[in-house]
Amino acid sequence: FKKGWLGLPLVPLIVVLKLVGFFIWLLIALVIGALFPKQLEKASDQIKEAFGSVVGTGALALILFIGLIIAFAVLSLILIGLPFLLFLIAVGMAIKIFGEVVLFYYFGQAVGVAAQKKAPVPLAAVVIGLVVVSLIKAVPVLGFLLSIFLACLAWGAVIRTKFGTTENWFRRKAEKAG
Repeated sequence: FKKGWLGLPLVPLIVVLKLVGFFIWLLIALVIGALFPKQLEKASDQIKEAFGSVVGTGALALILFIGLIIAFAVLSLILIGLPFLLFLIAVGMAIKIFGEVVLFYYFGQAVGVAAQKKAPVPLAAVVIGLVVVSLIKAVPVLGFLLSIFLACLAWGAVIRTKFGTTENWFRRKAEKAG
């Protein structure tokens, strides 16, 4: 094996890190899949119904997000941007985590339907999808390019469905009551 960082062989180190990441995602996916099955289904359905719009929305959102991160990182040098940067990072992490689980659910449903002719239960779909997405991302160069595309898909699904709720977040409370 080729020696790399701290004299350790790189290939086994990368494999161990990938496996640790897989099991962390498995725990996250199972928790979200158990707590929010209806929201996962709504966001996944949005991918099926408006694939191009979801990808476009996600790409635009990621470009704006990266721009805002850079702007607030620069503003953090004079301290004014630090709270905004921290808030933006928290929102970005929430979108990424929920979006990844939506992708797991989407791919798990597709594989389940193709294999069994019926949709698997949500937790099974999430686990199947995690395996599929992990295998896609493990392909050396193509996996990186596909992971960028999948990130656009995930962000678009989350943003277009408002975390799978499809509710208007900005409606006034008086309108809700009346």
